[in-house]
Amino acid sequence: MEEIRKIREAWLQAYLDGNTVTLEQIESENFSIVSGQGVESNPARLKNIATRKLNGKWFGPFTSFQNSQMEYQQLGPVTTVTGFCQIIGKDRIIRSSYTSEVWQKINGKWRIILAHASAKNEI
Repeated sequence: MEEIRKIREAWLQAYLDGNTVTLEQIESENFSIVSGQGVESNPARLKNIATRKLNGKWFGPFTSFQNSQMEYQQLGPVTTVTGFCQIIGKDRIIRSSYTSEVWQKINGKWRIILAHASAKNEI
């Protein structure tokens, strides 16, 4: 489980940093996320992140993730991750979400294939 935890942390940090190169390496080609913003899929999602970062409309340098109640369930080459995640800015909570993710080992590397985030107040 430690391997998936580390790659997941790298994925979350790449998201906050707007690092689309790392996101592309960790997310499957057909990765999709379902959230309050709708359904976002690669490669359009990665292009949107890059554009927003370039325009200064992405997260700031003091932004971090805080995970809690995380549960990992591995079934062969597939692992599901569920729990509660917050994006925290310098002086406030930006977003609080219940999350579920599906990770799959593809060609020896863990890649995320699907994610779902429900804002805390949507439940």
